[in-house]
Parts: sequence; C-alpha cells; structure tokens
Amino acid sequence: MKILSVFFLLSLTFMHSSAQNNDYIVFEELSGIDTLHEGPFKLLNNDVELSRNGKSFHIFNLYFSKHNFRAYGLDRKAFTKAYDDYKQIENDVLITLTPLTDSLEQKMTRLSTNELAGLHLFKPDNLLQNVIKNLYGAFSKNDIKPDGLSGLVRTTRYKMLIKRNGTYYRVDAPILTEYYVIDKASYLFPDGYHYGEINVASKVATKYVTGNIIDSILHHNPSGTFNSYYPRMTIEDRTYLSACVSTDSCNIYTYWSYPPKGIGRFQFIEGIGIVNGTYNAFFDKNFIIHVENDLITPDNDYNGPFVMKIKSVNDLPINEVCKKTYRTDNPSGIVKSESGY
Repeated sequence: MKILSVFFLLSLTFMHSSAQNNDYIVFEELSGIDTLHEGPFKLLNNDVELSRNGKSFHIFNLYFSKHNFRAYGLDRKAFTKAYDDYKQIENDVLITLTPLTDSLEQKMTRLSTNELAGLHLFKPDNLLQNVIKNLYGAFSKNDIKPDGLSGLVRTTRYKMLIKRNGTYYRVDAPILTEYYVIDKASYLFPDGYHYGEINVASKVATKYVTGNIIDSILHHNPSGTFNSYYPRMTIEDRTYLSACVSTDSCNIYTYWSYPPKGIGRFQFIEGIGIVNGTYNAFFDKNFIIHVENDLITPDNDYNGPFVMKIKSVNDLPINEVCKKTYRTDNPSGIVKSESGY
C-alpha cells in the first residue's frame, strides 16, 4: 500500500500541562537485551525506534518482571496487596514513555550536575508503586475490588530524562506515559477486559474480539439498530486483544481500545514491550491517509492503521532481538518460546 500523506503531531497541545510539573522518569539506555535488577524484579529498558518518511519516532519501554518476562493469569490477591507494597505484585508491569516528537535527538539537552540536582527523579521503586496504585484503580472498576477508586493509566504530566553512558539528557518535548499490567486470560464476554491490561491470551481467544459481537456493538446491526445486549458502555475504557501473528521470529500481539485514547491501537511483543502504535489522538485533526484509492480517517479500523515501521530495538533489528529473546539458551532468562506456539 502506498501512503501519500504528511505526518503531523499535536505536541503543543500538551506542552503547557507538562511544563508545570518537575517529576522526571529516567530511562537508562542499555545494550541489546541486558537487564537491570530492582529489588525482586528484573527490568528491561527497550528503546523501540519507528520510522516513516525519513522521520524517527521512539517508544521507551520500562518492563518489570519477577518471572522472566512471561505472562501468567492475573493474581488478584497479590495485585490488591501490591497497592500498599509494590513488591507483592506477581504479574509483569510495563511503563511506556513516548516523546511526542519526530526529532528526538534535537530535543535532548545535556544536563550539568547542578541542573540534575535540582530535579525530582522517580526512583524505580517509587515509580512502580505509583503505577500499581493507578492500575489498581483502573482495574477496580471491574472485578478486583469495586471500591470506587479512580485509576490514571495514561498521562502527559511527567517529563523524561535519558541516561546515556553516564550522562543525563532532558527531553524537551511532551511525554505520553502509559501503564499496563501483563497477564494471560481468556474472557468469555467483552466486559471481562480492562483498560491498562495487556492480555497475552491464546490465538484461539483472539477470534472472539474480531468477530461479529464487538462489531455489532460499535456499528449497526443488519436490521439498522444498535446492539442492545451489549451497549457501548460495556466496552468503554477497555483494552482488547484483536490478533496474534508470528513474523520475523516474533510473536506480535495487536490490541485496540474503545474509545481510542493515548497510544490507540498498538502492538506488543512479550519480553520486549510495545513496539508500535497508531497515536491517533496526537495526529493533526486534518490527518487523512490515502491508501490506494480509499480515504481512511484515524477513527476507522478500530483506532486507525499502523503507519510507522519498526526500525530497531536498542539499535538492533527487531528479528535479531526476537531471536535472542526467545532462544532456549538465553542466559538472561528472558522469554523462552513455548513448544508448539
């Protein structure tokens, strides 16, 4: 498909809100698939570079795991305890930082020791505790603990520092930050899903959310009426698994949310993080994609099409990273492929 449009980002919209906050999240650049250790967790820092029309776009993944970056069923009891003690959580937690700019290197300012001393930096343990509290609030709307807590799982209030070879650089652009719990579950109905959940279910389970039930909720039935059994409110603020494909040695899962928010539709690889997104909320309002002879607006295709290609992960080709991540003799103990998958 030939894409002929120009790519725009609405970065100025979010500049004011982020400029009023001095909380910084630090992303330390690592080599290949090296991991850090933070208490009982391993931490992967993966910089995913996307490209389009000669421009680059980055998604920075902070990926916490106790269990070698493998997804398991949602441990609700541990999740509840982790509200007060982050070390109690058993599921993996993913934090993504997306600078809303296509010229990142030009937006990075080197900081002196004195400048760095004047900033409030989130330590990994404090960051994880804050993220878990917000995720808990989002999940409690459904079946964790319906106590009325509100959860913020996406924000542009935080700023970002990149630590490169011992030197800190401030990113002078708005930062979209999102939080996710990673689990593995098969839900029978749409209202089983949660917003802020990356559900790594089986390939069979993905057929459900691409079928006629969800489609009839979002659109009219053949009779011209809306679906009354599942009103739209039952699928709002949830993240749905819609596909899983194996390509370039990677198992890539695709997700979408209704209504489209933040990253929009996105792709996830277990053991690596989020590797692509549509980001429709941040495109210029006049953004229109000409694909062949059709006009596709960002709201179509359940959050728009992917218009960016995965260029690298930590400066390595994506297929090479996947091979290292899934190989059976991986010394880092990251994801190992399941037999028959």
